[in-house]
Amino acid sequence: GGELYFIVGNFKDADQTTFDPPSPYASTYYFFDDFSVWYCDSSTITQIDIDPLLPGQHLPKDTAVENPDLPLIIPNLLSVYGNSTWQIGNLQPNTEVTMYNALGQLIFRSENYANELTADQLAAGMYFYEITPPQQEKQKGKLVVAR
Repeated sequence: GGELYFIVGNFKDADQTTFDPPSPYASTYYFFDDFSVWYCDSSTITQIDIDPLLPGQHLPKDTAVENPDLPLIIPNLLSVYGNSTWQIGNLQPNTEVTMYNALGQLIFRSENYANELTADQLAAGMYFYEITPPQQEKQKGKLVVAR
């Protein structure tokens, strides 16, 4: 943490950087926030404008439907600063999601969760979730909401 610069790339004119999602582990994912892209060759340096991804664009929409055995990618932090929507990766249609506060009170339930829960709907604190995808085991965990 605390790095000012993190360089990802290659240093020869014709090289490319490719992320291979299953490597090094099947459940590894990469998150880059607040970054810029530069094209550099032996004679020029040019900043490239990029459009930010919209919520849900980190995975092709049909990935989980065609591959129901893919593990869920479940964020454990939700904040009003950048990651304000609780987006579960590899989410199957008809996945049931329940959320409880620290007192064990039910505060959210959806029988067909569609990545719609936002930080604005929850107070700061710790929550406990249960996610039940169709034809998979229930997963339980914690979610921290920061303000």
